[in-house]
Amino acid sequence: MPILEQTGSDFERVHIPANTYKAKVASIRAGEINDLDNPGQKKRVLWWAFEIAGKSKTVAVEGMTTFAYGGEKAKASKWARAILNTEPPSTLDTDDLIGLPCRVVVVDKDKDGTTYSRVDNVISAQEGEL
Repeated sequence: MPILEQTGSDFERVHIPANTYKAKVASIRAGEINDLDNPGQKKRVLWWAFEIAGKSKTVAVEGMTTFAYGGEKAKASKWARAILNTEPPSTLDTDDLIGLPCRVVVVDKDKDGTTYSRVDNVISAQEGEL
């Protein structure tokens, strides 16, 4: 969930101020993390990467949602709804979201004495950004 800065083909962690940024969906990939509610179990998640264009460089920032999709409470559905600016279909190919504009709400997260940036929410792009 850190901000990543592209340096050649690699990325390194950088920190950007907590704010709302114009962005576009760069990638969405499936993964697994430890389920803190069920020790020893894993849960499926989606890692969402968003490109934020800057004056001198483009950074990518990540956020995570569970694999749950559908309904008002599922974060993946909320993010897809914001990106599409309409109710998403009941079945969604995440590749259809790649390259689409949106706004991302970036927040600071402190872990082990280091401050990281992560996407906390995704909102629709404003008119004219589409």
